[in-house]
Amino acid sequence: MDKYQPDFQVIQRLIASMPMIFYALDDQWHFQLSDGKGLEKLGLYPGQVLGVSAKDMYKEFPDIINAIGEAFTGKTVHMEHTLGDTYLENYVVPSYNNFGKVVGVLGATIDITERKRAEHELNQARKLQDAILASVPGMLYLYDSAGQLIFWNKAHERMTGYSAEELYHFNLMDWYKG
Repeated sequence: MDKYQPDFQVIQRLIASMPMIFYALDDQWHFQLSDGKGLEKLGLYPGQVLGVSAKDMYKEFPDIINAIGEAFTGKTVHMEHTLGDTYLENYVVPSYNNFGKVVGVLGATIDITERKRAEHELNQARKLQDAILASVPGMLYLYDSAGQLIFWNKAHERMTGYSAEELYHFNLMDWYKG
């Protein structure tokens, strides 16, 4: 039985169809690969920056330059950054020759703008919820189905005399212990 071995064209079609950006830089920091549907969001098209220096392209983004520079020292780098109003998650890894020398870097970038917006909205909703619940003068508390205390307000701490750290470990049955 023959094993399936995907050829370069199959891999290239996969890369081109994904909503990400894939890139490769040579040891002079010039783009040798720039592909993926994620380029559209940045106003670019596949192959547009081939031969362009990443140092020149990202000179106003020192965090990106530093991440690429770290990859050229042999480190794998993961970072989040922004380009305009787009949030990106970037993975950069060194590329070695047969003698173990770093001869370039490979990168993959994912648009995380929607995730960042959702995180911000969730954080805002939590702040509002916390402010509302903290303003209630009476005790508020909530136990999960296993009887574990999962929420309480400051009034609960004040009225029971237990600190947040102590309440964090409370179970409903703890109130009934001798």
